[in-house]
Amino acid sequence: MTPLLLALACTGDTTTADSGTATADSGTMTGTTGTTGTNDTWPGEGQWRGDCPTDTAEQRTVQLTDVALNVACRGSGPTILFLHGFPEWWYSWSSVMDELVDSYRLVAPDQRGYNLSDKPADLSAYEIAHLVADIGELVPEISDGPVVLIAHDWGGPVAWGAAHTYPELFRGFLGANAPHPNVWVDLVLNDPDQAAASAYMALFRSEQAEAILSANDYSALVAAFSDALSDDDVPLYKEAWAQEGALTGGLNWYRANNVDDPDSLARFQELVATVDIPTRVLWGLDDTALLPQNLEGLDAYVSDLEIVEYEGVDHWIEHRIPEEVAAQIRDFEEGLAP
Repeated sequence: MTPLLLALACTGDTTTADSGTATADSGTMTGTTGTTGTNDTWPGEGQWRGDCPTDTAEQRTVQLTDVALNVACRGSGPTILFLHGFPEWWYSWSSVMDELVDSYRLVAPDQRGYNLSDKPADLSAYEIAHLVADIGELVPEISDGPVVLIAHDWGGPVAWGAAHTYPELFRGFLGANAPHPNVWVDLVLNDPDQAAASAYMALFRSEQAEAILSANDYSALVAAFSDALSDDDVPLYKEAWAQEGALTGGLNWYRANNVDDPDSLARFQELVATVDIPTRVLWGLDDTALLPQNLEGLDAYVSDLEIVEYEGVDHWIEHRIPEEVAAQIRDFEEGLAP
């Protein structure tokens, strides 16, 4: 049973904490949107390429062609870009960032539909191609050169797609329980265990999803994390989920990319995400939503691949072992070309 299905099966498991905030002082930056996929990838000055505070994250709005994204930034040095999954937001990487902020400029957006970023009303705006294009457009706005790309959960398919589509933007890619879209789709269609592990997605695509997941002060979502979130983190997550349209925005990623729908399945299968940049994949083997079978056959898509497995670590790898994830990122980055 996946963490979410287990949470939904529980009763009376409501986590409480002192109220907090998911927001911070923010500014809005405007400017010329970078052009990707050409030799002129970094025109102009971008919208936010400068150093950021070390102790706390600064947040600004970065305007892309279709959406404005809320972006958090800490530190100075080589830029590392973090992509979150569901039901998270930029803050999911906070503990990892704490370990790296002494050496790097750490950038983490709320992806479209989440927390303080724009939430398009049209379901088609959440199709995988748009999610990938956001990252291709974001990088030149927040960096004057290629970045190291990090991803978890739903950030994985987006990152794999971005690394395939815009390889010139990235020095390397490190995924942490971040499934490759082609491998995952094949497993859902052909592996009964992964199909069963992904059964919760039918709930996420239903009309009742928002009501069920927000009931009792988001008790099902909190319980899905087990004890991966601290008492201080829980109210911040609740406030992020409570942003107007945010829960629907995150769920629309599942609704717009439904492998049970022939058209949606075709879009995934057409994105044959071969990757030719250095790639390291970390995997907590106790993940009950994304099974270890997602590691099998990865080498068919990646020319330069390392895999690091962790016994006893579940889906929430960046929360469970942030020091180790940060150490892997540091080691990976130090081995890359400038």
